[in-house]
Amino acid sequence: MKKRLLLLPVMAIVLALMFAMTACSDSDSKKKDKDDEDSTPKYERPVESYFKAIETGSGKEFRKCYCDAEIEYRNQYAGSGEDYFDNGAEELNRAAISKFGDDVRITYKVDKKDKFEDDDLEKYTDKLTRRCGGEKEIKITEGYKLKLKVKIKGSKGEDEDSMTIKVGKTDGRWILLEM
Repeated sequence: MKKRLLLLPVMAIVLALMFAMTACSDSDSKKKDKDDEDSTPKYERPVESYFKAIETGSGKEFRKCYCDAEIEYRNQYAGSGEDYFDNGAEELNRAAISKFGDDVRITYKVDKKDKFEDDDLEKYTDKLTRRCGGEKEIKITEGYKLKLKVKIKGSKGEDEDSMTIKVGKTDGRWILLEM
């Protein structure tokens, strides 16, 4: 029970930040990461990037969770630009380090995958369009609700918990929609 309590504050911070900053993939998404992305299903790639952003504090990895339209919106209209992604990733990393210590590593396993119905696609299309300023509709063409088993380890301890992440495909790329 004590181990579960360690993960809850970090996940609460993660969830709060994701609700404020959810979704999308970056404009560099055609470039390969250093790891072998071919072994990971495409719909899981934004999940991997999100956890890498937490582990490393990398704004570049965090940007991979967002679509081009939202990145552009944040840069032009929200006035936060690149700092938005860099600061968000650094804050997630600091929160993980404060709870779990240095060398934070996150692993996950997809326990269940549920395909979105048409009404889910419409709902997330509307949400993403509003989040990107509402000027241009972004269409979600495919999506999944993923139930994950997540393990976080660091020098101070480790924890394991379940979480649900929703991913969607827009403009041929997979993005995070909601946690």
